[in-house]
Amino acid sequence: MTQLFFNNARGVLAESVSTGSTLIKIKDHANIPTSLAIGDYFLLTLFRDTTRYGENIEVVKVTAITAGTNDQLNLTVERGYEFPAQIHTAGARLEARLTAQSLRDLLSEAKSFTQAEVAALLDAAPGALDTLNELAAALGDDPNFAATMTTELGKKLDKTSYTAADVLAKLLTVDGANSGLDADKLDGKQLATIEQEYTAADQAHVDALNPHPQYTLVEDDSATIDWNFATGKYARDNGERVETTNLGDLATITRPDTKQMFGPNGFQRTAIAGAVARQWNPVTGEAEGAVQEKASKNLVKFSETFVVDDWIKTFNPVVSSGVIEAPSGKLAGTSIGDNNTDRSALIDYKASGVGERGKVYTASIYIKRGTSTSITLNAYAVDGSQTENNLVVDTYSMTVISASGPNMKGYGVAEVCNGWHRVWLSFSCNLNGSMLRHRLWPTDRYVGGETGNVYIWGAQLELGDKPTSYIPTPATFESRASTGTYFDSNGVLQTAAIDEPRENHVLVDGQWASQGLLIEPKAATNKLLWSEAFDNAVWVKAGATVTADTATAPDGTVTAYKLVQDTSSGYHEIKQEGISVIQGAVYSVSTFVKAAEYTLFSFKVYHGAADEESAHFDLSSGAVSSDNSKLGLASVTDVGGGWFYCSFVVENNSDTTSTVLFQMGNGDTYTGDGTSGLYLWGAQFEEGTQPSSYIKTTDTPVTRAADVVSSVEVERAQDDLTAPLTGEYNPRQGTWVIDAEHNDVAPLTGIGLDGAYTSGKGKLVYSYDENGGEAFANGAKVFDTPPVKKAQTVGLGHQTTGRVQYFPKKLPVAQAIARATGSVAVDYPFADGRSFYTDFNANDYGVQNYQNAVETLRTNDPGEVLTVARNSPTWVLESDGVYRQVASNVLAREWNPETQQYQAQISGSVTNELLWSTDFSNAAWGSTVSVSASSVPSPFNGNVFYEVTDDGDSLAEYLGRGVTVSDDTITRTASAIVSAGTSNVVRLTIAYTGGTIKEEGVWVDLTTGEFLTNGNALAKVDEISSGVFRISCSVKNNGLGNNLARWTLRPASRATLTSKEDETLTGSVLLAHAQLVEGNVPGPVIVTEGAPVTRDADKPTRTLGAEFNKDGGTFYGEVDIVTVAPNSGFAAIIEVFNNADLNQRFSLFVPSVANNAVVVRAQNANVTINNQVPKPVGVFKYAAYYKTLADGQLEIAVSVDGAEPVTALGVMPNGLNEFRLGFNRGGAGHGIQIHSHTTYIPRALTLTELQALTAL
Repeated sequence: MTQLFFNNARGVLAESVSTGSTLIKIKDHANIPTSLAIGDYFLLTLFRDTTRYGENIEVVKVTAITAGTNDQLNLTVERGYEFPAQIHTAGARLEARLTAQSLRDLLSEAKSFTQAEVAALLDAAPGALDTLNELAAALGDDPNFAATMTTELGKKLDKTSYTAADVLAKLLTVDGANSGLDADKLDGKQLATIEQEYTAADQAHVDALNPHPQYTLVEDDSATIDWNFATGKYARDNGERVETTNLGDLATITRPDTKQMFGPNGFQRTAIAGAVARQWNPVTGEAEGAVQEKASKNLVKFSETFVVDDWIKTFNPVVSSGVIEAPSGKLAGTSIGDNNTDRSALIDYKASGVGERGKVYTASIYIKRGTSTSITLNAYAVDGSQTENNLVVDTYSMTVISASGPNMKGYGVAEVCNGWHRVWLSFSCNLNGSMLRHRLWPTDRYVGGETGNVYIWGAQLELGDKPTSYIPTPATFESRASTGTYFDSNGVLQTAAIDEPRENHVLVDGQWASQGLLIEPKAATNKLLWSEAFDNAVWVKAGATVTADTATAPDGTVTAYKLVQDTSSGYHEIKQEGISVIQGAVYSVSTFVKAAEYTLFSFKVYHGAADEESAHFDLSSGAVSSDNSKLGLASVTDVGGGWFYCSFVVENNSDTTSTVLFQMGNGDTYTGDGTSGLYLWGAQFEEGTQPSSYIKTTDTPVTRAADVVSSVEVERAQDDLTAPLTGEYNPRQGTWVIDAEHNDVAPLTGIGLDGAYTSGKGKLVYSYDENGGEAFANGAKVFDTPPVKKAQTVGLGHQTTGRVQYFPKKLPVAQAIARATGSVAVDYPFADGRSFYTDFNANDYGVQNYQNAVETLRTNDPGEVLTVARNSPTWVLESDGVYRQVASNVLAREWNPETQQYQAQISGSVTNELLWSTDFSNAAWGSTVSVSASSVPSPFNGNVFYEVTDDGDSLAEYLGRGVTVSDDTITRTASAIVSAGTSNVVRLTIAYTGGTIKEEGVWVDLTTGEFLTNGNALAKVDEISSGVFRISCSVKNNGLGNNLARWTLRPASRATLTSKEDETLTGSVLLAHAQLVEGNVPGPVIVTEGAPVTRDADKPTRTLGAEFNKDGGTFYGEVDIVTVAPNSGFAAIIEVFNNADLNQRFSLFVPSVANNAVVVRAQNANVTINNQVPKPVGVFKYAAYYKTLADGQLEIAVSVDGAEPVTALGVMPNGLNEFRLGFNRGGAGHGIQIHSHTTYIPRALTLTELQALTAL
């Protein structure tokens, strides 16, 4: 049978077709043949939609064609060839397409033809000669066999001239004429004796002359060692091939402690003890390799805790910790500010008695630009020379302004991540026992009167002329003689007991983020009495009244007071008078404030009668309106629930008592309305340049004791990585190829090479044979040297090694360097011990019986390994920028334009509430714009963009549609797929009406993808193909009676993002799709017509078989939890469960309420164990295991992005038999997870392996 193919073959059904019909009548056909030869066939695809090409419904096999009436054709077909047979109505479209089955048939025919031809060629040849290779070998692989045989036959012995007697005489003179020796001996020894004397040493010599031909590694077929530190894949072949992602399988790594390196997300992470310290470039994100360096000690204690007294503060620098994300990815950065106009503030660390004569030391610190234009790093040894070394750096360009000092040996500024740079200088010491100083000015110390702040983190002082990897010297809490307050992870102000440490949290982008250990090294006293009782007589009221217990306070109690203005004209305030103060001292005043009907709040402080300072705050925007204090340090902090923590700093130069006032308004007099007010709670007045944690008082001032903390110098051991060489090493000849960057000035020693080159990045090649060796650096010959010793050592200096390869033969230098430049990824199908995996980007899925390592399934169809119970079709974006529909119960594998990879999108149930989402000419769309179909193809195959035009010059015209809403507190997200027309800026909004109107949205520049929002709208812009964007905005209803939500698009409201709105503008944009859904993300694309359409939730599952080990296993993968449905208990990343008893399960999940953790849990009936690690922002790698211990207990563990694993003990769940991926508990809600891959290994890894797996 021959399969036929046609270009643009199409037609429509002339009559309806039932599921059992094998005769199909078609009309209006083109490029379809009118007859078929016997045995020929072709495939046709039938479509349900009669107006356009839509969802694939059925593929049929056409085996015969006859002519019908009226130019119709009668097709004889086989039904349900790819999809099940369906009922099709007259007029349904059909076309000849290249389908999966047609390709399979084509391959099958090609295979059958080839096998038949080969069989004919071989006919009945014997088994030893039934291949061309065997036949060629039998002929000696001689292409001129006939000529060779003719020549050889011509040399044969002529029996007439060389008789048998002649042969015997020749044999008897085998060892010389007439020797009399027997011809079966050599030197008088029997051949059997000679064979016995062949020794093992002789065999080794033979092996060396012919190095192992069986070496066939994946990346380079002649390399017997290939350690790729950049990809994290390592291989060795010593006769037994080993491929692994754990270098510990092949080498010994003897660094006994952890090490800080930059990970793939640009932030520092911890390389665990005994593991390779792999590093990524924090700027480019590229994997660089393994860092090996000498041992070093950080001589600075409290390397991240600059508030402690070990860091001496001179001229009152303002030091605030935990205010910005540090290079560690944690909220650990410190702000240091200088507000002096006549002198320069600084911080100073003194390392006493540690300096050694003749040694060089390096001081370093991480900095990030604040408001200051420059900083000064100062470091030197107090050795009697009285000389200092200063490095001044421009914080805007991060370039060196000046470097001075007679003992300075070097300096530098290196970019790391997220605007952070590491600044360092090295200096010499001339006296044993010298004090070493590490000092920083947040300004240029040589330019007096400069003010501003800079962010700092990670101070280090160490022996050596360059900085090594950062060594943290953290603070350890010891004691505190009083209680103390802090905000917990839920944003509630809590009180810690005496001697209890405090972990404080702050609100960042709507989430409560940890600042780590709260350390207040100085005691503080709140001088205001009755700090939470504003109705007490100590608070004097003027033009205002107070009412107790009117709102929930920051500590979760209903104890907040409402301050309400009366109807008088004047100030509306409360105050405390006669507060004892010290002349010349600085004080901070603070309180928690929440807007009610009134949104303006002010502080005033009087020192005596005339010395007044004030600050004013706008609670609607959460901002300082104005600061009229001497120091200008007013601030406002959002603490959630509508509350703001307002503070400012005053300097008393006039009196011994002060008056503190809390006012409504902006400091002016006005006539009150008798009803408007605001909420107050927690007033405080204390000495210091910034407020401390809140201290409650009653009838007397209260003091919070200082936190007592400690820290020690920390030493990091040397990286030692060695591997004994066995069968992979050829002592007679070989080639080492090393891709590395060397940072030491001292000569490098590594891989047996000495003094190859001293610094820089490049390729080292060392080749040797019995005549000696030679070394090359970046292609240039460096030196000749004897062969290397039979041992391998990597990194006996300070270097970053990208890759090490060894070839058991001497390669030409050009070939070796060419091999070193490649970075081919290693594919290890099942070699890493996995028994089940899904790789959605590579579209590669596999299952293996772990007990006998038999591969039972390897496929490109995810449906063969995962069953997806989604009772609706869905739309996915392909790599060509076109959306295509995926049938019900088929996994939604979608292209991500940002990462340029495919991924599995697993969504909860979501409904597009807009009708006719791709047809904007429909009357259901209300508009003042003109709408017409363009000629530009849209991302929906067969459709076009609609041109939406504002052609009026008086009002901003719009396209819109409203939907009725029942809950006036729900957040909705509007989205549109658009492209620029004659207008480059488009406006998309959601308006809630019917009560108190709220409209917010986003402007998007369709030439750049940049956007601007108004109000509290959250926006997202994704470029799905060149010039085509999916834009969205999320807006929360205000709870004020609105019952209608309106999606609105304005094609011309601004000329640019930075210009003002202009209703006279005209212009057009191209629109392909519109969507409105509940939730705070746009969700999957859903196409609608005359009614809303609901996309059902994805529920990917797998019934587990021989790939699953009930006694222990490890799951790992990569996921992005885009959002967790608010009405779900949690979003499971992976879950293994008993499908007959859901109380028996092992799962890894993210809670929906506290969406800041990844939790591992094992549950057996009513016995539940769990543990958790912090959840990173965005995409993260996870690994979790379960295992049964010797005592019968279950141990579970989890690690995320290289973090140290956490473990817990409990009871093993029973009857685990099903796996599911990406699951919202309850199956409801608009949760979305994006999965790149997931893998199961049927054994519990070690904790070291678990952590290393997520650090790859």
